[in-house]
Amino acid sequence: MSVTSSTVSTPKIDAYNADKPLFLGLNRLEGYSRAKWTVTLDSTWSNMTDIAQEDHPITRSVDRYAHMGTRAKSAAEGGTDSNQYFLVYDLGSPSGSESVEAVVIYPGNFDKCSPTGNVDISVVVSTDSNFASADTRVIARLRSLGSAGSSLIPGVSVVSQRVPLIEVSLHSPTTLKSANTSYNNYQYVLLDITTGPSSYADDPTSSGANFTVPPMINEVFLTQRHQMSRNPDQPFSDYALESEYADFESKTGVRSRYVKHAGARSWSQSFTVKSGQWYGGTPAADLYGLNDFTGFKSLWADTLNYGTRAHVFLPNPKLGEGYEYATTPSSIYVRSGSTNAYFVQTAMEEFSLSSDNTYDMVVEFDIGEVYPYLTNLLGQVVPYNI
Repeated sequence: MSVTSSTVSTPKIDAYNADKPLFLGLNRLEGYSRAKWTVTLDSTWSNMTDIAQEDHPITRSVDRYAHMGTRAKSAAEGGTDSNQYFLVYDLGSPSGSESVEAVVIYPGNFDKCSPTGNVDISVVVSTDSNFASADTRVIARLRSLGSAGSSLIPGVSVVSQRVPLIEVSLHSPTTLKSANTSYNNYQYVLLDITTGPSSYADDPTSSGANFTVPPMINEVFLTQRHQMSRNPDQPFSDYALESEYADFESKTGVRSRYVKHAGARSWSQSFTVKSGQWYGGTPAADLYGLNDFTGFKSLWADTLNYGTRAHVFLPNPKLGEGYEYATTPSSIYVRSGSTNAYFVQTAMEEFSLSSDNTYDMVVEFDIGEVYPYLTNLLGQVVPYNI
């Protein structure tokens, strides 16, 4: 079976370009059959030496905890020092109808591991484990920019290397840049991580210096786009930041404050959506031809097991997306980090009919950010622990 591709639906594309909220909850990598950190690829799985660091297992990359990661072993630990590491997943069988429309990667130590200041990641899918056949597709190229990389994007300040790397518009099989593509029928997934340039992301004859320490990946999502057609009913009044702390006051009156965490974002929102399907008729369309109620139901009830699983929320996905720019010398396009992606969990969700129109439904839900908080990742708030 060959890797297949198609274009993401026009309603999803139009709503995204209009900067409507986006949820990324599915993770195709969950339940993978086997995985390895390695520095050599081979069509025979057993020929690839696994150098995963035992205290940082690969399972951490798909556990929905973005503050703990996985990495390879360095030479001092019995592994290999290199300028290129491969994180390879075998899903056990072709993905079939489980399409992937977006990629999310939460970096661990990218601000400390690369001598060049930059970390390049190419995300590749294939039907074979050496990723060298004609049935191999590079679906995203991402770059975490250090201070040395600021000149690569003229007039744009480099954001923190701790923010997530997100590509919502996957590359097409025939072009070198984002093209809103969806992929099916792949069995193997590769993260090719280099100090730059990568054999997939840039000139294959170039190579960077070795990593000072192996790069760490905290979380990887190969996901589908749950796109909303409209903003919340009150998008600005629901903005809130939370901090938790404890005060201790001595007998002399000296008060000490111990900060547990600071800068967590939270939302209490409601969406008015169409709900014709509740009355046995044809589901009414929301804006852009989407059906928001179906989208919410699919996301929370199915993908997130009734809201119990952490996921990624982008309230303004277009506004905060990373910059796509051409590398040199190959003019292949890569994407930098996102500044509008929150790792969240649902606190409460309720479906209720509105009182003024029996053909509309109000979806009310509370979501709260879980660590690592975006304000911390951007360096706006220094995290504390007790």
